[in-house]
Amino acid sequence: MSLIPKCPVSTISNVYTPALDGWNSTAFRKNESVPAPPHKNDSAWNISIIFSLQITKPNKGIGIYYSDLYFTLYNSNASLGVNRLPAFYQGHKKTVTFHVLVNVDQQFWRGIIVRKRDLRVGLKTVIRYEIFSFKTKHRSVAFEAQVPIGSDGRILGGEYTELHR
Repeated sequence: MSLIPKCPVSTISNVYTPALDGWNSTAFRKNESVPAPPHKNDSAWNISIIFSLQITKPNKGIGIYYSDLYFTLYNSNASLGVNRLPAFYQGHKKTVTFHVLVNVDQQFWRGIIVRKRDLRVGLKTVIRYEIFSFKTKHRSVAFEAQVPIGSDGRILGGEYTELHR
């Protein structure tokens, strides 16, 4: 057993956009016109995107204390939405899964219906390792990844996307 703490591994394992479930993607391949966005009072006007975030702890004998996690979506350099996950302790369980809901606006909605969209996902937090009963200093960590989203609102090109430091 190694007592040198390794940084946790963060992975996006699934992306789901409920508002795009009803769209027929074959209509867009036939060069038909793009449907009008929903009415402002419609619940789909502000689209929710749900990400499955997995955090895996590579060390068996070391626990990790996480402060609040800030999950941010970017399109180019503009922030599309942010969600905060509460602080937690990752003890003996090796993997923790969160379903992170981020609300994005109508501009994103128009772009994703027409074509695939590459989103940049960022995750920032502060961690402390617990080795036996000793706790290390606070360490700031930031992860980032490009996540390709298809016109059906789901992740493209594989089952998961790993976030890198």
